[in-house]
Amino acid sequence: MDPAPAPPPPPPLAVHLVTGDASSPALSHLLQSLAAARIVAFDAEWKPRRRAPSAPSDDASPAPPNPTQLPTVTVLQLACRGEDGGNEVFVVDLLAVPLADLWAPLRELFERPEVLKLGFRFKQDLVYLSATFTAALGGDSGFNRVEPFLDVTNVYHYLKGHDMQKRLPKETKSLASICEELLNVSLSKNCRAVEIDATINQQEYQHIRL
Repeated sequence: MDPAPAPPPPPPLAVHLVTGDASSPALSHLLQSLAAARIVAFDAEWKPRRRAPSAPSDDASPAPPNPTQLPTVTVLQLACRGEDGGNEVFVVDLLAVPLADLWAPLRELFERPEVLKLGFRFKQDLVYLSATFTAALGGDSGFNRVEPFLDVTNVYHYLKGHDMQKRLPKETKSLASICEELLNVSLSKNCRAVEIDATINQQEYQHIRL
């Protein structure tokens, strides 16, 4: 029996670079898309930060890391799908957008029960994203809840027949490997952090999360 033909690659999408405050057309467009979305996929980029050696402590329960000691998220990528099935991709330059203008819409989105949130090993991204907003805005400016949320890794193991009642393997494949194996789509993620470029491959990388 011949194997099923590979699905066609996703169509190219326009990638919107978001800079400026709430009065800018780019940020207004993003906020409108988030408000109308029913599925939103997230990916955060940051520059690694070297940690200074910690002083010895007699405390058996060390304090959680200070938000200012964690890497600062500089780019947030979002792929949105609305009720009409339309898809839009946004690359948000967090160094050029006032975080105060983005915090409330993001927090509301994270907690909206009718919007499915997708990510790939997004737990670490969320920790760094939350720390970035807390360090910039202070107080209770982090993100503690993301519901409902679906990790692409779990989808992969489910499709591969893994017993979801058992613990998942510690070693997980990259998103590029998963897409190559399941969808026959080749992804490139050579552009990272503030050097990210809205190339066709980057469009595919975000679009495939939908």
